[in-house]
Amino acid sequence: MRPGVDHILLLCAQRLLAEVAPHVGAPYAQGDVGAIAFLLMFAGQDIDRAGENLATDIREMQAIFASAAPFVAPRDRAFADALRAAAEEPQGSLRLSALTGRKCDHDARLIELHAYVETQDGPQARAIERAILGHLRDSTARRALAMPQASG
Repeated sequence: MRPGVDHILLLCAQRLLAEVAPHVGAPYAQGDVGAIAFLLMFAGQDIDRAGENLATDIREMQAIFASAAPFVAPRDRAFADALRAAAEEPQGSLRLSALTGRKCDHDARLIELHAYVETQDGPQARAIERAILGHLRDSTARRALAMPQASG
């Protein structure tokens, strides 16, 4: 069995806490070792699901852009075209750096769309706003971190 990065980071963190921290003399340095260990644990959780979370966020935002474009089109054709282009953008690379870049671009477009629909009246505007807020809620929930359970 080949251990995953998440498992390796958890083992490193456990070793820091159980074997290194107790032998560090200065309390401040001991606290630093503990903080580093917890960062490793949380990074392990995040790295295991990062690609899936980023891809899911991108797909959700593309769906919001696709559904919002017809509402925006009569008022701002250029913005509607930009929303359609973002909605139809192909998946591209699955490297975390590429997914993060695409998500950041879509985040900026989502903020722009949110600001736009907040200035509009009517049920369609509110529905788009609810979709945006639902996406933000769900995206945040996907990134929740849990305190790892001690093994052994």
